[in-house]
Amino acid sequence: FPNAKLAIGPSIEEGFYYDFEAEPFSREDLDHLEKEMKKIINQGKSDVEKARIAHDLIIRTVDYDHTYLSFNPKTIFHQSAYSVLCEGYTVCAGYAKAYELLMNAVGIDTMAVTSSSHAWNLIRLNDSWYHVDCTWDDRDRPGEVLHRNFMLSDSGIRSTGHTVWNDPGLSGTETTYDAYYW
Repeated sequence: FPNAKLAIGPSIEEGFYYDFEAEPFSREDLDHLEKEMKKIINQGKSDVEKARIAHDLIIRTVDYDHTYLSFNPKTIFHQSAYSVLCEGYTVCAGYAKAYELLMNAVGIDTMAVTSSSHAWNLIRLNDSWYHVDCTWDDRDRPGEVLHRNFMLSDSGIRSTGHTVWNDPGLSGTETTYDAYYW
């Protein structure tokens, strides 16, 4: 939707209300976007492959918005999945929300978790929870995708520098992929 223009509305409890000046998104537009996302991710033959495809797709598509604290960030939507899917620049919350959206769309339980200054994901595969951090695996170098923060246990993600996170009552104790080479 290249002709969409941003409009900022009144302040609300959570910040500001954002709207778009554009032709309305039709049900068909949204259905088409969802169909394309699922088509790409469902190329994976297993849920682990689907998780990796979504992880790599986000990292190859997006750059970290290093200007997000400035008065002129690349996008004001950097905290949202929209910034990943439509604008190409985001911060950790956007990476996490987009990954959650993509994985849940293909039927894989995924949720965003946060620390005091960072956001990433927990994903459930084979009744075990694993950490995935697209932000820390994105080095903003074209074609380069890391997997140092992909499918890790609680202890595995702590070893990469992640600290205390909001506890949704889920623990990632399975270490199957902690030393896995992707």
